[in-house]
Amino acid sequence: MPERIISERNFHRMTGIALSKFGTGVNEGVANNPTEFDPAKVPAPPMTHALMLGYITGYEAAYDAFDKGGIAQKPEYITATEILMASVDKFADYVDVVAGGDPKIIVKGGFNPVHAQPPEHAVTPGQAKEVTVVNNDVSGVLDTECESFGIGYHYICFAVEGGVFPANMQTDAGGMFIIPATFTNKVIVNLTNGRKKTFTGLTKGIEYYFYYVVINTAGVGPLSVVVSKMCS
Repeated sequence: MPERIISERNFHRMTGIALSKFGTGVNEGVANNPTEFDPAKVPAPPMTHALMLGYITGYEAAYDAFDKGGIAQKPEYITATEILMASVDKFADYVDVVAGGDPKIIVKGGFNPVHAQPPEHAVTPGQAKEVTVVNNDVSGVLDTECESFGIGYHYICFAVEGGVFPANMQTDAGGMFIIPATFTNKVIVNLTNGRKKTFTGLTKGIEYYFYYVVINTAGVGPLSVVVSKMCS
């Protein structure tokens, strides 16, 4: 069976102006080649040129504010990055369907054609063990991250106020922990994409306990090691 040719997803590693330029190239590539990417046909582009341009403009503004203002502007920059990255992902999927393996069409859509990797058998993720938590420069904000498990994984982070989770916590199919009714500590859940998380609105002087759980198509991994930090 011949290898499929698809759009390269190297933009996942891009940040700053590089991501903005790439997103612009994709947006213009699809808009300027209506013969291949006809909005009147099915499938249609995942969004209009104007909407994608708005995401790019919003990302550039957030990046500029973060670059000039520093850590206080980081949450807005992270949100804008996630929106733009998800939008480019949608275009990549769309271009792959339209191109049907034709590298020339993939190039017109603003992507680099590459050979698809053969599918691997997915296994349930292991435990995240390298969890770090630091105080943000902004009072009431803590930044967390864990080690990377690679491509195709989603990360959920839980912050427990003033104590640890009860023993033998169970998860549902979506990776959300089932918290006993008798457990009254406040729990904050961060579902943003990626392993780096920002928790805002925390109480100064309170100790928070952080857990990660990693998810892929095979299932839900166990709770990570717990790391605590007093919010300043």
